[in-house]
Amino acid sequence: DALMDFYNTTYGTNFSSSDYNEQWDWMGNKARQNDFHTKFIASGLHGNMAVVTGAQESLKKLSTDFNLVIITARWNEVVDLTLRWTEQHFPGVFNGVHFAQIWQEKGKKVTKAEICKEIGATLLIDDNISHCVVAADAGIPAILFGEYTWNQGENLPGTVTRAANWPAVLEHVYG
Repeated sequence: DALMDFYNTTYGTNFSSSDYNEQWDWMGNKARQNDFHTKFIASGLHGNMAVVTGAQESLKKLSTDFNLVIITARWNEVVDLTLRWTEQHFPGVFNGVHFAQIWQEKGKKVTKAEICKEIGATLLIDDNISHCVVAADAGIPAILFGEYTWNQGENLPGTVTRAANWPAVLEHVYG
């Protein structure tokens, strides 16, 4: 995992992906988090993130039957990089990219569920429990993607389904 490798190299730590969580508290205080974020973006590694196995084929199939958009919590500093990466790995698959300002210090914070409501989305696929639960609370079914340490251990609402991988997502969508 590029993010964790970069963190360990930069700060002389030995974290693994099992230490990662969405609160970023494994990094320590907010100053360390901000320092890491700045250094990681400057490294250019953010644009070299790997594509999850099965994502390209599955999303291409879904795009033939559905209007797919990306809703991401990525920082403003990586908007252009995210758009280039998406077009490089998923050309013609997505009909838009929306940036939720969840992690920004300034400006209006918007949840992924709020963006789903605004654009009329009928399903959210995300690897973060909280995004899926908030979507479910807003009446939008969700698929909790992946078997990651940060998305385990919570009772999910009835309209949130777990999918371990992209074939499981297709199975859920197409039955």
